[in-house]
Amino acid sequence: FQRARKSILDKPKQSTLSTKKLAAYVEKFVSSLKCGDAQGMLEVLKTDAILKADGGGKATTAIHPIYSADRIIRLFFGIGKKFPEEYNVDYKMVNGAPGVIVKVNSKVTYVLSFTFENEKISNIYMMVNPEKLMHLNATV
Repeated sequence: FQRARKSILDKPKQSTLSTKKLAAYVEKFVSSLKCGDAQGMLEVLKTDAILKADGGGKATTAIHPIYSADRIIRLFFGIGKKFPEEYNVDYKMVNGAPGVIVKVNSKVTYVLSFTFENEKISNIYMMVNPEKLMHLNATV
């Protein structure tokens, strides 16, 4: 009980920025990624940001959380090198906050959700498990 209580008390404060402002940070992150602009990505990522990915053993992704903005940027640039020329990025609400849905060959391949702290992206959750994305391919 004490560890759970401490975890709750130590939890960082969520950003109080408007959804529109948070969406602008997400869009800057993605546009910087598309342009290969690491500095632009650093401007919206906390230096101690964390990325967690779920491939469910069905898709290749990071098994362990990625800690630090630099490592997250390197991971995304690595993923970007393997991307086909044709893909589509939709900005949607994901888990109640601005997020990104990436389609390759008209199929949802990635869903990214973000949490924010002190006007920066503090956590990125990347879903690539095709079984968990299946329902989106029917509706998106």
